[in-house]
Amino acid sequence: MSGQRLRFVHLNSEELDSLIDEKNSANTTKVINSSVSVLKTFCNESGTNVMELYTTPKPELQEFLKSFYAGLRNSDGETYAKKSMISIRYGLQKHFLKKRKLDIVNDPDFKEANNVFLAMCTKIKKEGKGAVVHKDPISRPDLQKLYSSFDLKEAEGLQNKVFVDYMLYFCNRGRENLRELRISDFSTGTDAEGRRFVYMARDHATKNHRNDENQSQGGRMYELKDSILCPYGSFLSYINKLNQDLDVLWQRPSKGNELKYDKIAVGKNTLGDKMKNLSKKAGLSKIYTNHCLRATSITELDRSGFEARHIMSISGHQSESSIRSYSAHVDDKKKLDMAMSISKAITGDSIHAENNAATLRTGSKSSSTMSLLQDDDIAESHFQDMDFLEITDSQERRLLETFVTHETRTTNLNLYQEKENRPAKIQPAPIMHINNSSVNVHYHYY
Repeated sequence: MSGQRLRFVHLNSEELDSLIDEKNSANTTKVINSSVSVLKTFCNESGTNVMELYTTPKPELQEFLKSFYAGLRNSDGETYAKKSMISIRYGLQKHFLKKRKLDIVNDPDFKEANNVFLAMCTKIKKEGKGAVVHKDPISRPDLQKLYSSFDLKEAEGLQNKVFVDYMLYFCNRGRENLRELRISDFSTGTDAEGRRFVYMARDHATKNHRNDENQSQGGRMYELKDSILCPYGSFLSYINKLNQDLDVLWQRPSKGNELKYDKIAVGKNTLGDKMKNLSKKAGLSKIYTNHCLRATSITELDRSGFEARHIMSISGHQSESSIRSYSAHVDDKKKLDMAMSISKAITGDSIHAENNAATLRTGSKSSSTMSLLQDDDIAESHFQDMDFLEITDSQERRLLETFVTHETRTTNLNLYQEKENRPAKIQPAPIMHINNSSVNVHYHYY
């Protein structure tokens, strides 16, 4: 066997541990290290030898964890937020699984310790530190303002537009994998009806899918013909301008007026803060983060009526319950409508109508502009925020009151029933004015 080339690779214990560690994402590794650091600090203050935790019997380890969970405080002496508590326990769970093959979360022998943990989480929630803050989606006015700020004739403007397109259409999570993206990760295709699109030819491991090859980032950027905002066209234009000697998607724009990019990758922090800087540059109503783009994508798909399982195919969520937090978002328009409903009850219909009219005046387009809108645009402007749910009779009447005038007219048609040979009873038909058009609604009683 000497001198013969070995077919298999033989790893020692340290190399095997390293292989297992590489399975975890960078964020998971960071959480584990931070949790162990907190554990060591607690041991130093309590006079506990941290190395004994790896050999002590389960009952003694449980007593230690009970004291640990109850006594956890941050560097300022304040209780951690609920999310931080969960992260610390998760990190220690991973740590003890590796060191002792012990699952301190799911093992029944640690039930009392976990009860203390849950009690602390309840206490923290009562203190107002238990709320999970979700990123707001970008409002439609801000989204349109953002896109209008991109100068596609400049290298930076084109890159910013492609960045936002990528985050929205592929529903990317915040900073995740941005620096690792390659030009070769993407390809173009044509569907059965001849529509062209960009898709990801190679997936990256994500937070929710570390080793599941059956899951992919299934988003596509389709061609929008004759549109300056076409994501397909912008992406191809951007790719063609990149330095082909560097297989990196985000390259530093060259200085000067020439539309080209240097053989240097954009920094991780620059990519991570991209949406914050774009919010300031475009003068948006608030400072958004990269993750707000992901929230925008999911929220818009949900508003459009797509099923959660279809949204999950793009977002990468593992359960439909994760999508519900985005569905629960209420935009400014809906909040205004709800506030006006309460005001109507307090002040009466006249003041409510006056405020409603003022809102219509400030938000309406001129008649010349309205005439250019297509039917789909008109329908969208009126019904984009309407929830098509089952409503009561009183709710239906209130809904009709928003666009039905009380102008009526009497119809003098003489209709006869064939069998009875007598005139039919005809109720006066109300005239409904919708988008400056009149619709006559007739009620016939025979």
